[in-house]
Amino acid sequence: MYNSVMEFANEKVSVYRRVKSGDQGALRQLLERAHYGYRYVDWHEPIDSLNDPTFLVGEPQPHANGQLLSCLKVTEEVAPAAWVRLAAVRHRKTAKEQMVELFQGITPHLLVQGIDQIGWLEANGWPEEVLKDLGFDITNWITSYQARTMPVPVDRYKPVTMRAAVIADVVDLARIEFYAFESIWRLSRSSLENALNQALSYDVAEREGKVIGFQFSVKGHNHRSAHLVRITVDPDFQGEGVGSALLARAINSYLEQGIEFISLNTQINNIASHRLYDRFGFTAVGDQIPLYTKRI
Repeated sequence: MYNSVMEFANEKVSVYRRVKSGDQGALRQLLERAHYGYRYVDWHEPIDSLNDPTFLVGEPQPHANGQLLSCLKVTEEVAPAAWVRLAAVRHRKTAKEQMVELFQGITPHLLVQGIDQIGWLEANGWPEEVLKDLGFDITNWITSYQARTMPVPVDRYKPVTMRAAVIADVVDLARIEFYAFESIWRLSRSSLENALNQALSYDVAEREGKVIGFQFSVKGHNHRSAHLVRITVDPDFQGEGVGSALLARAINSYLEQGIEFISLNTQINNIASHRLYDRFGFTAVGDQIPLYTKRI
């Protein structure tokens, strides 16, 4: 079994080991030249967290100084779920072999963390047959929506008090995430906290002093657009207009900042969110994005 001081080798192709601080240049080169490459876009650079036991690389055998053949980074969001954050293979012919070895090396560390499910979202550039050979299957789909910003009368939505989120709210927001979503979709306290530093708008909804929902948004692809990352409402208060109030506040804040277009993503089976966005004039656009998951 792989551990922090042991390497396992495939004499035909690669030696696999934990990533280290000196690998940054080789990783960037690998990502530029990889036949198959994938980066999960979140609040961190994909090559952060060097020396992580769930971030492995494959080197040529025999060793060629400064060159990497493959890499894989899988990190926990909220146990028991983790996500593929980075995956790359330099040569197409060894893709399956490299990934099998890398997942074998990472799996013991994930199990120690209480992880039993890995998600791989929108695996652009990776053939579906490779993902299936690795044990991944499509278990959900993501739909994208867009709309133009238009003023929303806030008097229409008065079920709650709303204010800007602060760092002290993160514990409550993580609690709401836990009860509102199945594990694969939950955001961690770390992600919710990091979003405070990058958000275009970030609001909480309160009732009688209790935080019962929140939304946050980031800048879109250009200065005229915003992307609504999250609207989450405590299940005990869903169906009472809290989500509508949060969305109305977000849209009006976009208008104040000169934002003309809004985008967002939601799961295809999240019927309540589809109804909400339909009411606010959003239109489904583009292809649906598959969610691949793997049990370990």
